[in-house]
Amino acid sequence: MTRVIKFYANWCGPCKRYGPIFEEVRKEYKNNDNIEFYEVNVDKDVNGLASKFKVESIPTTVIVTSEGKVKKYIGELSKEKINKLIKVI
Repeated sequence: MTRVIKFYANWCGPCKRYGPIFEEVRKEYKNNDNIEFYEVNVDKDVNGLASKFKVESIPTTVIVTSEGKVKKYIGELSKEKINKLIKVI
């Protein structure tokens, strides 16, 4: 199972712009049982995921493959870039 995790904050301007793009990609994969999408608000991160993945800037997108490989991307990503990253990993 590949997991795509978006780290964001409600007060973050780039995060607000990136949110709809991330959501659009999530909808494209909604029928794919091999990919799960998550969103983590860094201000309410009770599970410590931002610390675990060493998130220092937002927005950050982390992709964790079924083999456990982790790739981290900082900043807003385009829909095309997210799709490309998912297919490459």
